[in-house]
Amino acid sequence: MLSYEYRGLDRKGDQAAFGFTDIKLIIPIGSNSELQVGKQKETFCYEMVGDAANLPHFERLMSPFFNSRNNGIIYRHFLLKDRMTISAGVFNQWPGNRKNLGDGATTFTARITGLPKWENEGKTFMHTGIGVRYVEAENGVIRLKGKNESNVSDNCVDTGNMNADHQWNVNM
Repeated sequence: MLSYEYRGLDRKGDQAAFGFTDIKLIIPIGSNSELQVGKQKETFCYEMVGDAANLPHFERLMSPFFNSRNNGIIYRHFLLKDRMTISAGVFNQWPGNRKNLGDGATTFTARITGLPKWENEGKTFMHTGIGVRYVEAENGVIRLKGKNESNVSDNCVDTGNMNADHQWNVNM
């Protein structure tokens, strides 16, 4: 899967106006599992696993604490006629950050989802899920920052550098 995007000509500094959004290879494993390798969405929260650009603004609140895409490997297993998924991933910004693999912070994710209700050909449904994410600190520092629901606004959250070994995120 390859996806490329136009990010606007008003980018600041060294930010490119065009760039690859996803570059991943999906490898089927049997009839109910797959392995995904490349730059892709982390398996953590629905707002970023789903089509985040088209979600209502109030569902994009975790963006400051979460990278939407990262380089890594995901294993996904489908259960109950695709009404349940179990996925786990390992991510690291290498090779995109020009560091050795061991130099960058590694992220581990896991997510379980279920679809207990599906009626009227999907017009009525209930989607549930829980995810966990462990992020190693890079050089002993964690920094959480991001914009609110608008990509043209200033940062609404910026913790500054915090001395830490890692961070944990849990979502439902």
